[in-house]
Amino acid sequence: MATPESNPGTGFSGCANLINPTNPMHKLIMLLLLCPFTGLGGGFEYRLHGQRAGNMAGAFTAVSSDASAIYYNPGAMVRLEQAFNISAGGYFNSTSSSFLSGFNNQVDAETVSSAMFSFFGSVQVGEKWSGGLGFYSPYGFHFNWGDEWEGRFVAQESELAMSSIQPTVSYALGEKLGAGAGFIYSYGTWDQRRAVPAGNDYGEAMLTGDGTAMGFTVGLFYAFDEDLNFGLTYRSAQTFSMDDGSFSYSSLPASVATEYPAAGAYHADLSLPYSLTAAVAYKFTDELLTTAELTYTGWSALDSVTFSSDSDPAFGHTRIFDLDNSLTGRVGASYDFSEQFTLSGGFAYGISPFDGSHLLPEVPDANKILFTFGATYRITDRFQVNAGAGVENFFERQGEDIGTGLAGTYKTIRYMGGLSLNLAF
Repeated sequence: MATPESNPGTGFSGCANLINPTNPMHKLIMLLLLCPFTGLGGGFEYRLHGQRAGNMAGAFTAVSSDASAIYYNPGAMVRLEQAFNISAGGYFNSTSSSFLSGFNNQVDAETVSSAMFSFFGSVQVGEKWSGGLGFYSPYGFHFNWGDEWEGRFVAQESELAMSSIQPTVSYALGEKLGAGAGFIYSYGTWDQRRAVPAGNDYGEAMLTGDGTAMGFTVGLFYAFDEDLNFGLTYRSAQTFSMDDGSFSYSSLPASVATEYPAAGAYHADLSLPYSLTAAVAYKFTDELLTTAELTYTGWSALDSVTFSSDSDPAFGHTRIFDLDNSLTGRVGASYDFSEQFTLSGGFAYGISPFDGSHLLPEVPDANKILFTFGATYRITDRFQVNAGAGVENFFERQGEDIGTGLAGTYKTIRYMGGLSLNLAF
């Protein structure tokens, strides 16, 4: 089996000069998929699942080396060399944001940290079938602007956290082609605090909710030869339905407290996007693996979120997101210095799905650039440790919330690091 392992602007304008394989098919595919890097998707999607893939900026759709193929490309799972494969680990983020308006000085949001854990396990069943199970966190955000900033009536703190379980099957359609599909069941929570105006004073509205979503993923993996692989993956849209959300009010002045119920229930649906990824992986030498991919993400599905309540009709409102579809591009490389030690790195650049000058304090997204690096150490032929780190810089962006008129300049930076263990036998 062929198992290669492991900017604003136009990107790799000179990449054609770097590729000179003798096979014409190699040249065609690498030119189509490696050169035209114009940007990457943004939004609030997490993609770095599995530390080995994370070390390469998540560019793993055309790589078949560990059980994280369950997420990146179900079609690659059947091409894993070992019958049993396990990949488990955690990824940790620390995010710092700031806001500057024309009325006040800079406001720094509270630095927030989060931990995301993943598990992938696969087993080969016969010569042509493999089955697997994945657990990961596909979407999320957390921003805490405090209680006194000028946007407090829009959002003081907002957090979305989602986790997915994905049973997956993969089938070898031939010696070179693998296909796979997985069912996605997601569970998540949404929490938000915002100030409620009441004359010269204000209280606080708290919103909490949990819900579920379902979707699917399909993938194809084709090995042209021992050096070149191609991957194609589609992940369906999902609707995150919060049927039993609740809201409550606190610290309201006595003069207006009777105008609000103590608590109530609400319903809301959050539309999550589909995505289509095409990728190649090419081994220039036995030691050097390179990979590149493009993802088209259907963020336009998230136009708005409507909150409705039977217990308090006045609570009902619509939050405008108004997102556009976006492209995501990633490149990664790994080099085997020895049979035990591998170094990896990756780069990504993303164009925000927030169009024009529209921005939300709940998700102050922007065009962003990501750098990752890490190492793999093989303790034995069956057991390896992967560790890595990265930094994601959100470019400074001026914008206005078209629903509330809140305007200002946002800046965010995120640091990340993680560790995973891979077992194959």
